[in-house]
Amino acid sequence: GVPAVLLLAGLLGLDVGLAAYNIISVDPPSRLDASFVASVLAMLGLLVSIVCVCLSKWVVAETPLLVSIKMFQRSLSASPVKSDRGPQRAITVQQLLKLFDAFENHIRSRNMYYVSENIVKPLTKPHKVSFAELVGTQTLTWFVSHFWGMPFRHFVDSIRLHAESVDPSRWLLQAYWVCTFCNNQWDVAAEVGNGQWQQSSFYLALRSESCQGTCMVVDEHVEPLRRSWCLFEILQSIGLRDERPNFKGFVFCTSSGVLNYGAQAYDVAMSIAKEVSTIRVQDAKASVRADKEMIDALVMDYPGGFERVNQFLGENIKEALHSIRESFEKDFNSLNTVLGARPAAVLAVERKRQFVTLESQQPQRPSIMIAAAAMSLADSRVDSEDHEEVDLEKQTP
Repeated sequence: GVPAVLLLAGLLGLDVGLAAYNIISVDPPSRLDASFVASVLAMLGLLVSIVCVCLSKWVVAETPLLVSIKMFQRSLSASPVKSDRGPQRAITVQQLLKLFDAFENHIRSRNMYYVSENIVKPLTKPHKVSFAELVGTQTLTWFVSHFWGMPFRHFVDSIRLHAESVDPSRWLLQAYWVCTFCNNQWDVAAEVGNGQWQQSSFYLALRSESCQGTCMVVDEHVEPLRRSWCLFEILQSIGLRDERPNFKGFVFCTSSGVLNYGAQAYDVAMSIAKEVSTIRVQDAKASVRADKEMIDALVMDYPGGFERVNQFLGENIKEALHSIRESFEKDFNSLNTVLGARPAAVLAVERKRQFVTLESQQPQRPSIMIAAAAMSLADSRVDSEDHEEVDLEKQTP
């Protein structure tokens, strides 16, 4: 980038000064003092180096993204409060929207990978904490399962619509556990339990008493179902549904709404259903091979193994499709009732009135036109009789 080029230019200037000093020391000019000339050139090279370094810092400081990062940092508490990983390290929808609004122009159609590396990590770098600790931690209500490669805008819309569905009056205060924001990105090994999944922040958050359900953020490609850690989260959701009556289950969240709650997104639901019917969760992948092996072994030890997980997913998308159909039929019946509410007798009276109105609107011919027409008809009859008499006379012998 530009700072690196400027730094190289400064080093080059310093090298030129040192080289000139060495040359003059070996073969000094006849008219000038060798040490004086060498010193001047060395100072010149050092000056160029200093100017380039200062300029590089100025260019970095003027980057629009870094300006936004500094503005966001200034709006926060000076000293973040650290907390143990797990359920106490969630963020609200309000905090999520504040982040998105502050960096929307930079994020555009980019995904969570960009947000983590270019926004979350620079924001948390001074204190080496999670984003949740930086902005103020909350106790989770919902656990979020998602794929980092999905557009961040889609992710934000999906979470917002879920919150509005579960609590229309206090949706901004709904708290979600999202790994990008709730894990300390400066110590990921500890967040995943250093190989012990029971100690991972994912497990601790999902298995906490405050967790009411799992929100899987998906689009028509259903990428989370192809990721090993999402498979781990699905498996825990199955167990929680069987163990805890108050656990509200596993729902598919999209930028059109929550499919399980009857969102008006039939086409998206059908695409997801088709993908689910072909996905084999045993083919899920992970960035770290050891994570996949650990999660696969965990699933195989669970009663029913991979087939049970596939069945669970099929049941959930089927439930979502039924909810969408019921919602559609309810809306259709309401419109049908409104459009066809008038009884037949009322419709008959209205048709008769329309007929009388049309009759009354027919143009009437003036009386003088009627008289002229009658006279014309009479003249035509007289002419016809005269012609008949002439023809009879001609036929008389």
